[in-house]
Amino acid sequence: MRGEPVEVAEGVYVIPDRRVELVPNVGFVVGDNAVLVIDTGMGPVNGDHVLKQARRLAGDRPLYLTVTHFHPEHGFGAQASKGAATIVYNQAQRDELHRKGAAYIGMFAGLGANIAEQWEGVELFDPDLGYDGSLEIDLGGRTVELRALGPAHTTSDQVVLVDGRVLFCGDLVETRIFPTTPYLPPHDTDVDPHGWIRVLLHRPDPARTHGSGPQ
Repeated sequence: MRGEPVEVAEGVYVIPDRRVELVPNVGFVVGDNAVLVIDTGMGPVNGDHVLKQARRLAGDRPLYLTVTHFHPEHGFGAQASKGAATIVYNQAQRDELHRKGAAYIGMFAGLGANIAEQWEGVELFDPDLGYDGSLEIDLGGRTVELRALGPAHTTSDQVVLVDGRVLFCGDLVETRIFPTTPYLPPHDTDVDPHGWIRVLLHRPDPARTHGSGPQ
């Protein structure tokens, strides 16, 4: 991952993916009192680059980190922020990482030498804070809402809504490409296209009686 954050709305910045495969858009939401980082890129080197950019934007303000879903290119750089940021996942993300994280490291390492390099020294660990359903974080003059919406692209998809006007949605919405349905036996078979459609249509899951469905 390369580049510096670009402001896309007041107080909201993105390191764009530049259409590079397995590189996400990384977000930064800057409040008066704290800064939220959204996604880390793949592996500790990319995670360190994201942390450096976050510190540049934050100055001496505290950092939060969250990821849109557990997939390696979005969250397997989180270790760079351990101890430097409060890491926040929904409970389904935590559970999915426990079930699948090690298998994904092995699977992605087999995609080629350039990908395998990203995994050197990678570590997986629990977040500092977990939630179910939704969680609001007051950054000071700017409020972000984390909403757990899976199962869809994964069982633990999350969107991040900034002041009701800017939405980070990870791989739930992609441009100039068909929806990526990660049916990858034996590593992962939990993609839910019907749930994905419900999320995009903003319809609650009739099988749920409470929790993370869109309201």
